[in-house]
Amino acid sequence: MGRTPESRTRVGEHEEKLLDKIRRRIRSFPLALGRSAERETVFNAELLDHLRADGIDIENSKIPSITILGETFRPEGYVDEGKARPLCCLECKRMLDHNAKAVWKEGLAQSLLYAIDYKHVYFIIYDFTTSGLAEREFGPGNKSASSLAKRLREEERIDIVVIRAT
Repeated sequence: MGRTPESRTRVGEHEEKLLDKIRRRIRSFPLALGRSAERETVFNAELLDHLRADGIDIENSKIPSITILGETFRPEGYVDEGKARPLCCLECKRMLDHNAKAVWKEGLAQSLLYAIDYKHVYFIIYDFTTSGLAEREFGPGNKSASSLAKRLREEERIDIVVIRAT
């Protein structure tokens, strides 16, 4: 009696092209600094519409969830290519000056959970900090944060995408 086969997390050539398209489209999402008081859900809905406008079939209903420690977690949206595992999901967090640490920890923990069932996870940070903290940390020149982001991308299939409000 062998072990139960698991669905593969390997991403094929077609899927890789779609993931690149999604990543580019997320990065092009416009975010205005004057909207920092708005709820995260408003930005999430606009981001999903932004992705759909480019022909990306992203869903935000009947989202496959993960339950751990008696709590259920759902990402903001997902793309399903009809395979054993959904292709990717989005976990979005709104970062302000006073909540940066909590946002980072919560978003990373949720992204790690989603990596169990999704082939790829986009951890999106809406950076509303006055100094552009997340953008600075994960931008060029910060070796420790860059190496962490690379490790998460390569080993855990989690892509950190910072959208700086301007």
